[in-house]
Amino acid sequence: MPWASIWPPADPPASSPRSTPAARATGEDQLRYHGIMTDSTNRGRSDIPCPFLRALEHGGHLGERVPIGPFVDLALDAFAVTGAIALRLRVALPAVAAVANGLGAVPRDLHEGFRPHELRGGPLDKQGGGTRILSQAGAFDEAEFARFESFGVSCGQPPELGWRIAEIERYLDANQARNRAEGRGGGFIERHILMEGELPTLLLLLGKGEGEERHMAAAEVHALYRDQVLPTRIEARIQGRSVGVVTNHPTP
Repeated sequence: MPWASIWPPADPPASSPRSTPAARATGEDQLRYHGIMTDSTNRGRSDIPCPFLRALEHGGHLGERVPIGPFVDLALDAFAVTGAIALRLRVALPAVAAVANGLGAVPRDLHEGFRPHELRGGPLDKQGGGTRILSQAGAFDEAEFARFESFGVSCGQPPELGWRIAEIERYLDANQARNRAEGRGGGFIERHILMEGELPTLLLLLGKGEGEERHMAAAEVHALYRDQVLPTRIEARIQGRSVGVVTNHPTP
């Protein structure tokens, strides 16, 4: 799905100041104050590569077998999207969920629900060729996140470190170039289908503002990846709701 078409990227700045942990500190302090960050050492399930799904499971909103229709309703309610964006998501999310566990699992998943814990190694898994912020073992990589932050700029009012679609596209292009330099491929499917399904989609769902100035805040994205925590405004919309069947799947 051409998410980038929603916000055509502007010409990128000639350079972006590299961020430091201090540049994000104020935002993280605010997140802790409002109760949406934890200091838990739990880094989530290694078999759920999607940061949004990890956060939903961590918050008790997601089971082992997730019926596709109710999942789409939960996602749209969580992010309060409306109009054309909601229509696009209502078409795209069921299609993605149906094939996420592999083509052979489509009949099962349509009937019983998709399995978030079976996404690793599936057709949408970038096999270490994406952001690498989450390793193939599910561990959060602070150095890779710092690399992502180096593409960030001051966004919004009050100003905060973040990424608009232009910065995200520059970052994805750099990831593709890294993959090619390492002999990992980095072709059209990886760049314009698999990569577009992560950060540009997060911008669509998690972002603040409108149009080309819509941005994701670094502090919120850091909390999402590292602590599996959704921003308060999003968590509040789905408080007490869960989708899917919870079974006795062991937690590492």
